[in-house]
Amino acid sequence: MGKIIAIIFLVTATLSSQYVPTTSSSITDDAGSVVINPAGLGISRGFNLILLAPTDFTKRGSSNNDFSIYLQSGRTGFGFTRQKYDRNQLHWSSGEHVGKGFYLGFTSHLSNRRFDAIDTGVMYRGFPWFSSSLMWKNTYTHYNNDQELVLGIALRPFGNRFTLAYDHRFAFDSDGFFQNGRELYGIAQIQTEALDGLKISVSFNTNSKAMQLGLGFGFGKGSVETYHDYRDDGKYTSSLVGFHISSEHRRSALSRKVPTYIELSFEHPITDSPTPRVFFGPRTLTLKTLVDNIRDMAENPNIDGIILKPDGYYTGLGMMEEVYQALEEFKGAGKQILAFINAVGDAQYALACVADSIFLNSGGIIDVDGIAFGIGFWKGLFEKIGVEAQLYRRGDYKTAAEPYTRERLSAPSREAYEAVLKDMQSIYSGMIKKGRGWSQDELNAVYAAALFTPSMALEAGLIDGIYHPDQIVKKIEQVAGKDAKIIKSHQQPKQWVYDWDSGASAKIAIIYAEGQIVPGKSKPSPFGGDKMIGSETTAKAIRKAREDRSVKAIVMRVNSPGGSVLASEDIWREVHRTTHPDSADEKNRKPFIISMANVAGSGGYYIACAADTIVADSSTITGSIGVLSGKVSLGGLFKKIGYNVDIVKEQPHAEMFGLHRPFTDAEGRRMQEIVDSYYEQFLSRVAEGRGMTRDEVDEIAQGRIWSGIDAQEIGLVDVLGGLDRAIDIAREKAGLEEDGFQLQIYRGMEEMKFAFRAESTSELLSLMAAFETEVPLWKMLDRAKLINDEKFLYLMEEELIFKD
Repeated sequence: MGKIIAIIFLVTATLSSQYVPTTSSSITDDAGSVVINPAGLGISRGFNLILLAPTDFTKRGSSNNDFSIYLQSGRTGFGFTRQKYDRNQLHWSSGEHVGKGFYLGFTSHLSNRRFDAIDTGVMYRGFPWFSSSLMWKNTYTHYNNDQELVLGIALRPFGNRFTLAYDHRFAFDSDGFFQNGRELYGIAQIQTEALDGLKISVSFNTNSKAMQLGLGFGFGKGSVETYHDYRDDGKYTSSLVGFHISSEHRRSALSRKVPTYIELSFEHPITDSPTPRVFFGPRTLTLKTLVDNIRDMAENPNIDGIILKPDGYYTGLGMMEEVYQALEEFKGAGKQILAFINAVGDAQYALACVADSIFLNSGGIIDVDGIAFGIGFWKGLFEKIGVEAQLYRRGDYKTAAEPYTRERLSAPSREAYEAVLKDMQSIYSGMIKKGRGWSQDELNAVYAAALFTPSMALEAGLIDGIYHPDQIVKKIEQVAGKDAKIIKSHQQPKQWVYDWDSGASAKIAIIYAEGQIVPGKSKPSPFGGDKMIGSETTAKAIRKAREDRSVKAIVMRVNSPGGSVLASEDIWREVHRTTHPDSADEKNRKPFIISMANVAGSGGYYIACAADTIVADSSTITGSIGVLSGKVSLGGLFKKIGYNVDIVKEQPHAEMFGLHRPFTDAEGRRMQEIVDSYYEQFLSRVAEGRGMTRDEVDEIAQGRIWSGIDAQEIGLVDVLGGLDRAIDIAREKAGLEEDGFQLQIYRGMEEMKFAFRAESTSELLSLMAAFETEVPLWKMLDRAKLINDEKFLYLMEEELIFKD
């Protein structure tokens, strides 16, 4: 398995067949928890294994055990103890975090194919400096053995390198009475690791006055420990030697500083929200995980630099800004970034410009020619095939209807797109100018040339060198020395967490709202298609976070171009109940912060406008406060292909949403009245949330999209920044210390069930999204289908072809 050896283990002696060193049951949280306190498995460490064997320096032969082995993977543990007198024992354990700092676990013991007993353990870690436990030995036993209660407490008054602990044991006989002489029985312990990898522990038995001295020597993923027992008169009695291997890296006494570079490539798609693994879809990486990893590397003294390979990167400029900022912070920590590129466009090259040096593959190319929006128009095709779009809107800039009703952009649409594009282009240009130290004139010369071969790019100053793939290691060695090593980001060893993570501490909830907004539940496609923001799922998450007393603030991450007003209104209602509670909800009032990613337009802004604070990236496309409704009539197409629909009805408008005919004039007027009504509702929602008048909102609404920069200037956004900035604001508003909270993630997605069945519009969309191509022709007709099903409203923003 390629596992190397790791550091000290903290475990304790219990029954005679459970063969481990003495340690408090309130400390154990690794493989030793199998026989010490199974609640410790609920901490959910990675794979780790403990092997123990007796040593007898005085030839006393005092141990009845040949060896013991214990292993853990996540919340499950196993153990085996080999004894001299043919009484071997197997152990199986499981632990779970049951919430609010409490952990619960069980261990089953089997001896020589017979069931022996079940132990029950509880642990509470309410603070980083405090841990306590209750262990009930022989909760159930086959042989009616005596039971034992172990109460443990541990303190860390000076941090995680020094621990004080005390366990008190109460023994009961089979009738449930204290056994004389054993009810006042305790073990006190001190553990310390003043120097990396050098562990010392001393345990003292208050009954026998015996002492155990433990010495450990750790080196990265492994450790060797010895434990020596002494009687009350100071005479040696026996010893243990232990070996611990782990998938996680601990502090090492043999740390030799080797220049280490992490290869950061983008082999897996980057998503905003956590995504359940789908059957046929690719593995994904969340933006927050990526950003947190980069910041962890900045703080890791064992990492010297990043090898950046941005070719496969693109997730939208808003999310890219947050990655770029994290990389700048990495450089600010005095570390180095070297970028190796093959064939890149504006976005990938702009990201590479954060590096200290850029190298281009000898067969590669750079395309830096600026960004552009491309909008496809269907009207000409519709006329040829007999399709008529009847779409009603409110707002001169509500352009989602234009691809179906016009042959080119209207003047308002072009004005809005040009303003947004100007800001986005300035952000890309700013990244390039800052990274390369260019003036605007120098960058304009690059845009004028557009395409660059390696030699051209080197001459123009776009890169610092040309490389072949087999030369990457050599170039790193030229910078960092012959001892430099390269580790892929996914192979980077996970660090052992020493601090006691307080599950009972205050929390900030993060709720993800990514994709189109639809009624019902949020479900992923089984093929990894588009995500949907289901109103039922999202509203439930907001409500749960609001009513959870341990949650002190809520951050909702919005990355959506809009969708159904019915669904948007349901989500808005839960946000509004949090920030503007009535008397029944007043006790649950808490700060609600919105973090906008690439886009938060139309319905995406609707669900955000009631928040206390709105945070957006500089390039976030937001606003689009407007309404669209209507349908696409296929009557002309049906006639061309010889298909006829015969209607039976009593009421005149019973099939007004049918695709076989257009709206009548009366129906069209009614649709416009509906659109106007909901537009006024949208304005009122924004006006209340942003502290504006109806007319002030209307002036900046009209369906117009804005960049994050402009949205801040006109009052639709409060702060420019990413998700981490929103979390900081939530923490400040909740009055929490920087290290005084935990993040509680609501991924915004229901568990996926593999079934080709659509029982609602949202399920139908999820399935259809799996088959989307680069030219999503099905959306042309499905949007009309959605509008028909919704009957009234659609807040969806326009489709864009974005060239970077």
